[in-house]
Amino acid sequence: MRTLGTKIAQFAVAVAVMAIAVVQFGAVSPAGASVPVVTGTGSSYAAVAINNWVGQVSNVMGLNINYQTSSSVLGLDAFAHTPKSEVDFAASEVGYSAGQSSPTHPSFSGYQYLPDVAGATCLMYQLPSATQQPIRNLKLNSAVLTGIFTGAITMWNDPKIQKLNPTVGLPARAITAVYRSDPSGDNYLFSEYLNLTQPSSWKSYTQSANVTDGPTALWPVPSTVPRSFYAAPGSDVASNYVAANPGSITYVETAYAILHGQPCASIQNASGNFVQPSSTADAIALTHDALYPDLEQNLTGVYEAPEAAAYPISAYSYLVTKTSGMSPSMGVTLGKFIQFFACQGQISAGQLGYSPLPPNLVADDFAAIKRIPGAAAPPTLDAKNCPNPYLTGAATYYGGPTQSGGGGSGGAATNFGVATPAVPNVKKASTAIAVTATTLDPRSDGQAPGVALNAAVGGLLGVSAPTATIVLGTLAFLLIVIVPPVIGMMRKRRRSVKGGE
Repeated sequence: MRTLGTKIAQFAVAVAVMAIAVVQFGAVSPAGASVPVVTGTGSSYAAVAINNWVGQVSNVMGLNINYQTSSSVLGLDAFAHTPKSEVDFAASEVGYSAGQSSPTHPSFSGYQYLPDVAGATCLMYQLPSATQQPIRNLKLNSAVLTGIFTGAITMWNDPKIQKLNPTVGLPARAITAVYRSDPSGDNYLFSEYLNLTQPSSWKSYTQSANVTDGPTALWPVPSTVPRSFYAAPGSDVASNYVAANPGSITYVETAYAILHGQPCASIQNASGNFVQPSSTADAIALTHDALYPDLEQNLTGVYEAPEAAAYPISAYSYLVTKTSGMSPSMGVTLGKFIQFFACQGQISAGQLGYSPLPPNLVADDFAAIKRIPGAAAPPTLDAKNCPNPYLTGAATYYGGPTQSGGGGSGGAATNFGVATPAVPNVKKASTAIAVTATTLDPRSDGQAPGVALNAAVGGLLGVSAPTATIVLGTLAFLLIVIVPPVIGMMRKRRRSVKGGE
């Protein structure tokens, strides 16, 4: 019965999300209709969320978004290529000002940054104890992490790790530190954290690798590569390796650990507490983020967040889009996609291993839509028009990052004459829909998926939709979501029966 109840809950959530999307954006485009293809590439950090949104807008709205997961830097490179960028948008955790891409900025000035989702760098690991039981409560701090990922700490029973985990049966097993071999936002964020928290150790290591001191999108590796290192091109490869190899550890967005069913280490924050990455812990830390006028981020305050419940290695990911040189038809598609992920898309953030965008960043996204040629102006930003969990009251709101100015393009502090919408009154907006406010992703150990989607079902209470629309949406859901898994289960059962004969 529990399995059946879970399926019914998931069914209700999907119908709710679909109905809301149909009401706001219109019905799915009819078969054969001409729908422009909007292309994007970049971040693997945000890829789990982006690919989920791409699937939703394709099924629900008929939009054609082609997103190719690569890395933040490769996304910036593709977007910047002259004379015409190779893609319509890039996804990244670092901006051009970080100097990690080539070229270091597009040749055109008509571009902008806009946030898409918040996330956290999870230290995903697989480690059996001395008695071969899986360890799922590992504690680490920045000093130990620096040692592991510079090759200075190579055994799991190293005294420095044992000191943090006195009651854990750490094995006498070699550590395999899996690093990203491609230039990536994950590398940049993790190295920035180590550089800030352990500056002398990080500087010594970068000098041994003959690279410039500081954060870098390309992981520094000395000429004599430590035996404990393993190079992985991409988050999927890194997480797949850890999931298959006991004794290994890597740094990936939390979504990858959840997808593999592997634990994240609890990381010691500035208050001395050991904290798991979660929607709540990430959101608390990110209240200390500082955004520049063009919305690029300064994470120093996040890494040093003083709250006991803050997860220190948290960050925002964002899209880089054009504000000129795009056909209006493609602008319509891109604008709808942005509005979708800023609102409905954030419902699944906690479930996927992310944290939703706070209202002030949703306002930035709405302002960004107005700067895209051809994009329809977004509606009033409230809970009815935008079922973002913070606006509906489905998630406890902790605050948003500090912003300098109101957005802009290409590093310039200009809004193109478009006023940034006022940040909504969250408490007032929360009363518009009768949902019990709860903290997103209330996980005791940070591993089990959260309940953000279940909370979003209440969003349907404040939405009126034609009966025909709901019926058609339900039928579409049955065909798209329910039928393929059922067929797969039937095939699996047949294989099991044959195997038992």
